[in-house]
Amino acid sequence: MRLAWPAAALLLVLAGCVDHWAKPGATKAELDAATAHCETDSFSKFPAAMVTTLASPGYLAPLRTECRAGRDGRQVCYTVGGEFVPPVYTTVDANAQPRRASFRGCMVSGGWTLARDREEAEAIARSGSPMTMARDFCEGIFKRAPNAAMMAVFRNNFERCVEVRTRDLGRAAK
Repeated sequence: MRLAWPAAALLLVLAGCVDHWAKPGATKAELDAATAHCETDSFSKFPAAMVTTLASPGYLAPLRTECRAGRDGRQVCYTVGGEFVPPVYTTVDANAQPRRASFRGCMVSGGWTLARDREEAEAIARSGSPMTMARDFCEGIFKRAPNAAMMAVFRNNFERCVEVRTRDLGRAAK
């Protein structure tokens, strides 16, 4: 039971941790798609593996003697403690850390950067020329992680992809 409060506090702290991924010229929809892809990929490689683990070993409570004055003025002493406190077990996902590492690797390989905060992520997304952003977008579709459905949208033509994406980004900037 002694570990319950620190564990609860740690969970509250971790719940507030949010990653801010960014890529020059990327939209929220592209971030959502990349996140979904990388989460699916990392869960397929490292599925949940729940294991029971020892959180706190069992122990004997220490003996202690307490004394106080009785009604007749004489000292009365008694010993307390000595009882067995059973061990505490908890269930954890053994694949949580490798899955998170896999997710981060997937995002980085897709050209995404982990920003310090939301403001930095937004600045990264706004950076870059439309042509550079378009070329990076199309390289993701045609080269880094080939996506047949998206390639078909651009008639399987890399240069057409760059041309259309540059034009779209130019409109979005206005």
